[in-house]
Amino acid sequence: MLDHTKPEPVSHANTWSVYFRDPEDNRIEVFTQTPWHATQPCRFDVDYDRDDAALKEATLRDAQKLDGFTTNEEWASAFTKRFEEIAAE
Repeated sequence: MLDHTKPEPVSHANTWSVYFRDPEDNRIEVFTQTPWHATQPCRFDVDYDRDDAALKEATLRDAQKLDGFTTNEEWASAFTKRFEEIAAE
């Protein structure tokens, strides 16, 4: 396997992602959401060999250090409030 085809497991705080290359060298991302939000762009390594609880704990520990860290619910609530305030102007 060529080095550039090795899967790259990362987190963007709001997702757990894996990047890899297809046979034509196109970059592909497969991801699932996390329960958190952080200002983008951000990217940090994760270890998908951990069990789910350990992965979640490690991701949360790293994500909490990032700018704009919050839960998805808190972020959505603040966004909705801001959107409503702008619409009312």
